[in-house]
Amino acid sequence: MKKIRTPFALIVILTFAGCTKNYTTKPLCENIPLEFPSPLQTEDYLIWNLVLDSLYDSYVFMHLSQQTRIDTPYKELFIHDFIVNMGGQVDSSTVLDYINKNLNNTYIDPANIQASNMHLISSNEIDCLWDYNLWGSQWTSALNQKYPYFRKYPQSEGRLALYRPGFSLNGNEAILETSWYYSPDAAAGGLILLKKLNNQWKIIGIYGTWIV
Repeated sequence: MKKIRTPFALIVILTFAGCTKNYTTKPLCENIPLEFPSPLQTEDYLIWNLVLDSLYDSYVFMHLSQQTRIDTPYKELFIHDFIVNMGGQVDSSTVLDYINKNLNNTYIDPANIQASNMHLISSNEIDCLWDYNLWGSQWTSALNQKYPYFRKYPQSEGRLALYRPGFSLNGNEAILETSWYYSPDAAAGGLILLKKLNNQWKIIGIYGTWIV
């Protein structure tokens, strides 16, 4: 009896085709709404919109985490010393206010974000799309090496997370941190120092604090 030989290339194609079928069947975290916005200060949005417009306006599509990040009190000395070591100056009351305001999560109101390239995304959807344990073997694909987040949002240039700004007692100085995530294992963070000059907020210092 004559043996039928299947070309190796065909085996590879059939194998990938089978994987692709299993790989695309799981829903991509559909119909997850935003949380109810927190009652935040108008000044918070003034700072956030200035930072988004000044530093991230070149991006076409980026997600903005609706939930602000939280921090711990131990960072107070780190932030002060870091800015001073980088050649800047910051009032101790600014740092203290910043730490106190970021002990708890808050939720940004999408109606108050002016940047049209920023699209708010809920923490629940982020947890769903970026959870390795949930997706298991579908975390990456042998075909395109993309995460579930980028399969759902292929146009996205990543996700930005903001902290609430902290203000000095006289209201003329502010600091906040931003974190930019391109994937669950690629991200960077920065600290931004602002001052109010002629009754307008100006960014006077941008300091990279971490990268992975």
